[in-house]
Amino acid sequence: MGEIRVELRKIRSQITQKLQNIIQAKSGAIQEQLITQRSDRFVIPVKAPQKDAIPGIVHDTSTSGATLYIEPSSVVPLGNQLRQIFRKEQTEAEAIRRTLTEKVAAVTPDLERLLAIVTTLDLAVAKARYSLWIGSNPPRFINRQDNEIITLRNLRHPLLVWQQQHEQGNPVIPVDLLISPQIRVVTITGPNTGGKTVTLKTLGLAAIMAKVGLFVPAREPVEMPWFSQVLADIGDEQSLQQSLSTFSGHIRRISRILEALEEKGVRSQESDFDFAQSNGVRRKKEEEEEVRRKEEEEEEEEKEKIKLPIPSPQSPVPSPQSLVLLDEVGAGTDPVEGSALAIALLKYLANHTQLTMASTHFGELKALKYENPQFENASVEFNETTLSPTYRLLWGIPGRSNALSIALRLGLKPEVVAEAKTQVGEATDEVNQVIAGLEAQRRHQETKAAEAQKILRQAERLYKEVSDKAAALEAREKDLRASQEIAVQQAITQAKGEIAQVIRRLQKGTPNAQDAQQATASLSQIAQKYEPAPPPKPKAGFMPKVGDRVRI
Repeated sequence: MGEIRVELRKIRSQITQKLQNIIQAKSGAIQEQLITQRSDRFVIPVKAPQKDAIPGIVHDTSTSGATLYIEPSSVVPLGNQLRQIFRKEQTEAEAIRRTLTEKVAAVTPDLERLLAIVTTLDLAVAKARYSLWIGSNPPRFINRQDNEIITLRNLRHPLLVWQQQHEQGNPVIPVDLLISPQIRVVTITGPNTGGKTVTLKTLGLAAIMAKVGLFVPAREPVEMPWFSQVLADIGDEQSLQQSLSTFSGHIRRISRILEALEEKGVRSQESDFDFAQSNGVRRKKEEEEEVRRKEEEEEEEEKEKIKLPIPSPQSPVPSPQSLVLLDEVGAGTDPVEGSALAIALLKYLANHTQLTMASTHFGELKALKYENPQFENASVEFNETTLSPTYRLLWGIPGRSNALSIALRLGLKPEVVAEAKTQVGEATDEVNQVIAGLEAQRRHQETKAAEAQKILRQAERLYKEVSDKAAALEAREKDLRASQEIAVQQAITQAKGEIAQVIRRLQKGTPNAQDAQQATASLSQIAQKYEPAPPPKPKAGFMPKVGDRVRI
């Protein structure tokens, strides 16, 4: 191939040089001094009236017919030779491609395996980068049958986080979801535009993100069950083409949800759930045939697999591992019938799902908590001062729709709102006042709890400071004691040496009274030199007061 291309460049250079010479020699007949190509042949533009000045083959003409693109006769042999070499290059290139293709085909299984590994790694890196970008934390899958609580603190909608960071949107207000193991249905009430639907979507996305291996945008610890299905009826599915009203659209979607629950329950008889709480959830093969077929790939497979629990063969029931989200359950029809249908539906789902969360305006659904321990109330907070929602989720308190306050804020005439208030009735007004009182009490308790938490943090900080200072003083005392012991040992050693000198001096010759007197004086000086200092005497008349520092 290299030799062929060298020869190609050589022929092209010869053709170009010949054409340049012709252009210079026949400049009067040339329309434009350039070399171009027509039908893979090198040609020069020649004026039509002077075509006989440059004999050759006409390969093309201009639109106006004033220019002929001629390949001079002297260049035709070189052009033919170039064409042959070009064909030879194509043949050689095809042979090279065929050889390379055969080599690639021989290692296709290895390449496919490498591609799968690289794809898996790329997906894992993308998940990790996305999780870090939105400030997520790893979920721990729990088994609610072991009395473990669903814990999702400061849970945020990932798309709202993206909107805030990319489009300079409003700050995302997180929600706290702490759901006891006995709770199966949570009903969310409160005003329109208060965040009920966003809460449903946020929980659904959190469950799906955990299932696909993404971290959950919530504060640690993130603890939630493995939901085998996430089924939702959110939004309005009315359609003129399909003759669907708001109510019929909801009912059709809810029917599909119930069918999906039953289908999942039947399929779950062939599988088994194994909740691995320390290392996450490991997915295993569901079919023996697939296990045998992929035996060699099991060591490389990094996706964790889960098996679903087998219900009792005597009574196959819908899968209890599903999450169901219902927005405005029972809406779009007569309130009495709609609330009755919603109550029946939620009671059914309480026994056939892992968790159901539904938003509603029906007051009857708020009372289910006091009839069945599987139900819990939550509400979105409404600020009575600003007449606007705060988007905070309050637990244990049923909410008010605040339709009249919101209508007034949105510009409805005050006299219309006033007339509506007279139609509400005293009983409803009293209930709203009770709920408002509960909300105020809840806010007061939250304020006190926040203050107590702040004081607790301060106490913990002070305790840590005192503990650190005590540890430092203890270490300093040990160092001082060690240095004092070293000094005492050095003094004893030095004193022994001086006493030994006195004894040796006495042993030299015959000691007399004067020598004994000098030795006694030397020993007295040594004793005075190494005698410890007396403790300081307390000041006369000193009486410590409260707060004074004293040394004991």
